[in-house]
Amino acid sequence: MKPSLSASQQIRPSLHIPSTSSQLLRHGQPKEKVVVVLGVTGAGKPRLSIDLATRFSAEIINSDKMQVYQGLKIATHKITDEERRGVPHHLLGVADPESDFSTAEFRAMASHSLRSILSRRNLPIIVGGSNSFVEALIDVTFQSRYDCCFLWVDVAMPMLASMVERGMIEEETRARALAEATDAIKVNTSRLACRQLEKIHRLRNIRDWRMHRLDATEVFRKRGGEAEAVWNSVVAGTAEAVVSRFLYDSEPVVYGGAMSMRSGAQPLLAATAS
Repeated sequence: MKPSLSASQQIRPSLHIPSTSSQLLRHGQPKEKVVVVLGVTGAGKPRLSIDLATRFSAEIINSDKMQVYQGLKIATHKITDEERRGVPHHLLGVADPESDFSTAEFRAMASHSLRSILSRRNLPIIVGGSNSFVEALIDVTFQSRYDCCFLWVDVAMPMLASMVERGMIEEETRARALAEATDAIKVNTSRLACRQLEKIHRLRNIRDWRMHRLDATEVFRKRGGEAEAVWNSVVAGTAEAVVSRFLYDSEPVVYGGAMSMRSGAQPLLAATAS
């Protein structure tokens, strides 16, 4: 399945958007906007983040702990230059594999990358499987400064179990079980997915993160062009519409599966959630 949407060019309005008083900081400045992509292992988070980044003027901050380490390209199925499609990525291969990369280190480096991205007037997209990193970063202080749009890429558990059994997502967890047999890897993958899903539900229910759920289950029931079409319409297309509403007060115009902003779009006054 190709990790891409239609190659149509998109109109990219400025991301420094006026805001209502409810979104203003104490000193009167509007909150900057940040997109966060969450989901279980193998659901398609990196693909979605790149699809969105090619539609908006965006850069990606990795929050997957295994992808942070240097020299684990094969073991962790680290995203290739071709798969990145020219989208700048941050926090990939920056830590010594012999070290324990802490949440405090992640917060410091991610915060620095985020400020750097915003200084270039680009949209930060935080993506990865280490929800503990994301939770540590997006605390009360962070949310008082930034307006967040949470996208949750979900796959039904029976389908995820089938994917694990067929080895479809083994490469994403191999680094966590390099010395173990195939059956043990499958068990670890299932447990990891369950832990990730539990954490997402906890963040939504306890931390009150308003998440937009994107069900990618049907994508994995299809093959080839059919799978691509379902991804574009159900997952990437829906996510783009959500982010468009989050950033701009307009509805996307659909051209053969690709989306573009209506000309003369007004700034968004309030983010929406499903």
